[in-house]
Amino acid sequence: MNDYRIAIPQSGFHPPVYYCKRATKPFHLDGNINKEFWADAPFTDLFVDIEGDIRPEPRYETRAKMLWDDENLYFGAVLYGDEIWATLTERDCVIFHDNDFEIFIDPDSDTHQYFEFEMNALNTVWDLFLTKPYRDRGGRPLNGWDIKGLKTAVHIEGTLNDANADNRCWMVEVVMPFAALKEMAQDCRTPRAGDYYRVNFSRVQWLVDEKDGRYEKRINPETGRAYPEDNWVWAPTGLINIHYPELWGFLFFTENGEEYSIPEVEYIKWELRRIYYYEHRYFDDYGCFTADLDALDMPEKPAVCPRIEVMSEGFVLSCDCPQEEKRVLLYDDGKVEVLDRVQMERRLRCIPKHIRNQATQEELKYLDFLYRNMPLSDLSECEEDYFLRVVRQALYVRSHTPWGKTLSEELFCNYVLPYRINNEHITFYQQQFWQALSERLFAPEKETLSLYRAAVEVNYWCLEKATYQSTNARTASPLTVLNNAFGRCGEESTLAVAALRSVGIPARQCYAPRWSHCDDNHAWVEVYTEDGWHFLGACEPELSLDRGWFCLPASKAMLIHTKVDTDCLGEESDDAVHAESRQKEINVLHHYAKTRPLSVRVTDAEGKPVCGAKVAMQVVNYSEFYPILNLLTDETGTVHTKTGWGDLLLHASKDGVYTTGCFHGCEGGEDTVTLILEGRTHETEGYDFTFLPPLGGVDTPPALSAQEQAEQDRRGAHAVQARQAFEASFLRGESAEREALRLGDAELAPVLEKARGNAAQIIDFVAGLPMAWRKTAKELLAHMEQKDLSDVTAQVLNAHLQHAMDYQADFPHDVFVNDLMNPRIYLEVLTEYKKELCGIFTSAERREMRADPSLLWKWVNNHLFLYHEPKDRRARQTPCGIWKLGAANETSMKVFFVAACRSLGIPARIEKSDGSLSYYHNGEYHRISTQEQAAQFGVLVLKRPEKSLLEYDSHVTVGKLENGEYETLRLEHLEWKDDCLECPVEAGHYRVIVTNRQPDESNPVRVDFVTVLPGETAVLTLHKPQGTLAAKQEALTDTVIYDAKDQKTSVAQVLARGEKAVLCYLGTAQEPTEHLLNEMVQMSEHFASMDAALLFILQKEEETSDPTLAKALKALGQKAELFFTKAPFDLAADYQAFEIQDARLPLAIVAKDGKGCYAWAGYQVGIGDMILKCL
Repeated sequence: MNDYRIAIPQSGFHPPVYYCKRATKPFHLDGNINKEFWADAPFTDLFVDIEGDIRPEPRYETRAKMLWDDENLYFGAVLYGDEIWATLTERDCVIFHDNDFEIFIDPDSDTHQYFEFEMNALNTVWDLFLTKPYRDRGGRPLNGWDIKGLKTAVHIEGTLNDANADNRCWMVEVVMPFAALKEMAQDCRTPRAGDYYRVNFSRVQWLVDEKDGRYEKRINPETGRAYPEDNWVWAPTGLINIHYPELWGFLFFTENGEEYSIPEVEYIKWELRRIYYYEHRYFDDYGCFTADLDALDMPEKPAVCPRIEVMSEGFVLSCDCPQEEKRVLLYDDGKVEVLDRVQMERRLRCIPKHIRNQATQEELKYLDFLYRNMPLSDLSECEEDYFLRVVRQALYVRSHTPWGKTLSEELFCNYVLPYRINNEHITFYQQQFWQALSERLFAPEKETLSLYRAAVEVNYWCLEKATYQSTNARTASPLTVLNNAFGRCGEESTLAVAALRSVGIPARQCYAPRWSHCDDNHAWVEVYTEDGWHFLGACEPELSLDRGWFCLPASKAMLIHTKVDTDCLGEESDDAVHAESRQKEINVLHHYAKTRPLSVRVTDAEGKPVCGAKVAMQVVNYSEFYPILNLLTDETGTVHTKTGWGDLLLHASKDGVYTTGCFHGCEGGEDTVTLILEGRTHETEGYDFTFLPPLGGVDTPPALSAQEQAEQDRRGAHAVQARQAFEASFLRGESAEREALRLGDAELAPVLEKARGNAAQIIDFVAGLPMAWRKTAKELLAHMEQKDLSDVTAQVLNAHLQHAMDYQADFPHDVFVNDLMNPRIYLEVLTEYKKELCGIFTSAERREMRADPSLLWKWVNNHLFLYHEPKDRRARQTPCGIWKLGAANETSMKVFFVAACRSLGIPARIEKSDGSLSYYHNGEYHRISTQEQAAQFGVLVLKRPEKSLLEYDSHVTVGKLENGEYETLRLEHLEWKDDCLECPVEAGHYRVIVTNRQPDESNPVRVDFVTVLPGETAVLTLHKPQGTLAAKQEALTDTVIYDAKDQKTSVAQVLARGEKAVLCYLGTAQEPTEHLLNEMVQMSEHFASMDAALLFILQKEEETSDPTLAKALKALGQKAELFFTKAPFDLAADYQAFEIQDARLPLAIVAKDGKGCYAWAGYQVGIGDMILKCL
């Protein structure tokens, strides 16, 4: 006991538990619990003194029992002892002035708004409602409240108020209707089996003396007043104060006494409550609350790491419970709030009051739409007024464009208003793009454009700003794409959609998530015009819509989708999959290919439908079974979709059990496949099969007239010229070298070139550094990828360097550079975070976590609420944004952990292979286990046949079985040594896939299974599945060509120089050609040593300035020979000879003895690999 305002109990958290059975027998109220109704109900433990073990055992025994049904909660108790007396007869008087029996109920375990009931042996009752305990600010009872429908009775074995009688005990029965209790219960409902209330019982017993056969309270001669009463309770509080609901017992509602564990969330509540006690003690001492846990001077450190937010007159403690996906909040007034995932998300999605106050009713309507539907992570990455600015700009554009008011509400909300296109970093590009494009589209001297013509015009603007170039997996924002003047297809299409929406044209990004006929994927754009949806190649403008090199590949897809964050899909609902989720996925395959329905039914071994099974529809791509669509079965055990006329692999799983099957769409078979989900938890027997894509085929659009082609060429050349004029401002070649020398280090020239339009930031960073730091700064820049250099700021670089310099001497050089100084963690945009994150820890926490970094993972899980987002839609949160939101998806939790480690001077990383977490401590890396049990490791060794050319990712993948699904490991960074790939992996079951795609696009597949035991090495010899490479002998067009010295020759003359040759007719700056050149760069060692000539044939010498071509020529050395036709290609005969449907570039031909044997054209990822196979 102490003199503080809120007494701190010393009893600890040891609440009793009662498993309340459902009543099964008729009830008759008479107060006597010795009857059939109560026969199956167990008694509680004997009551003890309210202060617990520090006090003697009660003089008399007391026990209670409980039952429940759909309507009522029944209490029965027996109070032994011969002192049976009562005097009070008025309802709601202070009953505990007599001996009494008391019941306390907190239905939702929040310690506020609970019920108190007291009764004496005269069956006089006092029921009251407490808004909060008396200790908490504003706590008061509501005496006027009654338990509606309350029924009570007393049975006495003896005689009331007769000290001379043979008194044994008195019993009570109390019936409380749930209708009176449920208002304060979880979800304001009656309980279900598994639910619990917090309950306590108390027996007040006064010391009495007998006088003339009556009882009188015993008087303390020293005070002249009655001795204090005894308080005997079921759940002791450690204080003479029962109003500590956090220490009451647990009443679990059961069907027949089945046992439940106290939820983890209740232990977290208790740990927060302990902090609450000491916060108030701190306030009593210092007049304020504190966010410094160490300053509370708690004798025993809490078992959790809470987030403490201190306001001017209060505080909030919060801690997350990952096991139950809940967040616990405890406020300074003592109230506890537990938010589940839905409630937490609803709270996060609330529009801030000051933003709401600034908005008009119309603006508020669209703000609400964005807040309801946006990825949660966006709330962490933008200024609070960002979304209001987005809405205002969209409404302005709608009112200032000729088509704005003609658009339906669904089109505007779904395809004009949204600021997000993919998983790019969010920036406010809308106003900048409007200013650039509105002058172009709506100049007074120009005729009014239709939606159709405006969309074409916008795409030409996009080509002026960017062209295709392969980049890394981080999706750049539209402004970063402009700064680079290039992007991959996912970035080009993000730019084009952003540009179209900025002028009020409905647009969306479309994806073939993975191809079936070749590896990789592709993204493009659909735009809505006067007559519906049309497509276009982003930054690849044509004079008309619905043209693009990807038409034929798209006709071979098994799924093409677009995704939209919306709750008002409108007429597109019929094409939606995942329509029940916030993000809708719309299947638009029928825009491009012949489709057919597919239903997959999942049953158990007895043929009963399995509801809630996950069905993955997979294609073979990059040697993995990639799920292009995941669906959950309905109550009939079925999922439905539309797909193409090719093969799909089917994988159904639930609760760790799985089964597989196949849909052979190209065979025109049944549209329904049944999968039987039995007890399969892993496999051992390997197998072979051949995966077949759709044949595809498109109606070729009418060829352009000569005049149209000339206009197309003119406009394309103008756009390229405009973009190149902008690129001329970049530091390249000699200008980059001069600037690097001015900075004092010629080795900085490549960095300045990679920075593209962002070179000024790199210069500012380097120029502002002391000379002693320049070497380390250069290493920092050298380890950064091109995209990061193109949008990082000098301020961010400087912050990371300054922070890292304090730890440079503490770690091996590569550990310091890669895993501590490195600003890159995963795929988030680079920001400065280390100073801010370091500041959220107390000095003691910093010391403890540096001594044991594993504590930090526990801290992260207690502080950040984990919410769920689809893997392919997880926006990239920044570390400070994560902390600001207080919530993160699974990937962002890992990002935050690594960021926090590095901020505290602990090297850490996300492992490339499996996405696990590692930190460096005491000279070695340690894995963080995100599972309940620490992971154990072994080694998997893959042995490939000699000279097989098998490479990880292109031909081989390894997948780990986790909860009935295989997760592909990213092992591309490991090197083959003596044709062996040694893979350190977690112990477990693995699937190994080897593929051998053929020129006819079929894909032979070999699947093997292997188990890796802890501490052991498993060796698997790979078997390359066999295919048939049927060679042709076709005469080739004898095109006139010129070599690099401008010497005239011909294709036939060049081929006559040797037995074998590879001819590549290239279309530089076009995505299909870029893919081929990049593949040759990746496999340059194989191409440089192949026993065949390699001929690159271009139309114009100016094309040699293409950066990807330059990169390929450098990688291939003298192997590649350049030739020019100085005229348009005329290759119709070659396309026809090899039966190539889509006569597009590149055209790659393997020739032997002057004849064409194999040929590939257009978009077909993997041509480079195929060339090597055929040689």
